[in-house]
Amino acid sequence: MTIKEFEIQYALGSMSHKMLMRLAGFDKTSKKILVVLSKDPAGGVRYWAASNPNTPEEVLKMLSKDKERYIKYEAVKTLKCLRE
Repeated sequence: MTIKEFEIQYALGSMSHKMLMRLAGFDKTSKKILVVLSKDPAGGVRYWAASNPNTPEEVLKMLSKDKERYIKYEAVKTLKCLRE
């Protein structure tokens, strides 16, 4: 899926919550898509974006300040793995 296709489907709301979580956790998802998914209102989607090592570092830093504790923890854990 290209970023353009993703943006259209995401804007239309045609992607299920389950599909968004899978996309956020998939190791081949592009950084641009992960940036969008990191801002999703659903905590489960943000969690999987926080766990993905392809998520840009600045986005992981933002997620480390998320209102949900489990997302914060996952983002910090991913950041630590990237620095090792």
